[in-house]
Amino acid sequence: MSGYAAHRFPVGTSRLELTASRLERDAESGHGYGFIWDEEWNVANDLSLSTTLSHTTESGLSNDADISTVALLLRHDLDSRFYWNGDISYSVTNTDVNDNRENAFTSQAEFWNFLPDWNASLRATHDMVDNAQRSNNPLLVLHQHDNYGFSWSVIAQGKAQLAGNGPRP
Repeated sequence: MSGYAAHRFPVGTSRLELTASRLERDAESGHGYGFIWDEEWNVANDLSLSTTLSHTTESGLSNDADISTVALLLRHDLDSRFYWNGDISYSVTNTDVNDNRENAFTSQAEFWNFLPDWNASLRATHDMVDNAQRSNNPLLVLHQHDNYGFSWSVIAQGKAQLAGNGPRP
């Protein structure tokens, strides 16, 4: 169950969501509750900044946890066909059995709509979990979608993959 309140300002929107849930894991029952505070701000006509702050508490299970996250996303529209974004997030999970974890994630991506119904994107990511770092190879996606419901994508990250689908009934 969740509920939220939002307020629109001349330069953006702020939203606060409260959550409560029943948890079931390995024949155990517990509950969780938390909040999510999102804000999106139009810094300039072509630049937006989004922030998220969240906290969740899970209890009643053999491994109770507190999870806190902070995230930041910056998006810049260079023109109607090209934009880039960058994001960073950091989360901490504390449990009652001393299994505490930290995770940091960053990414940067470019998106280009180079022809009608055609777009390409390039994304690079880096994450760190408990000081173990991992950088992913850049991900290149070429996508085409037509007015008849056909679409296909070519995805390249170390090796290329082709995926597609036809019209949906």
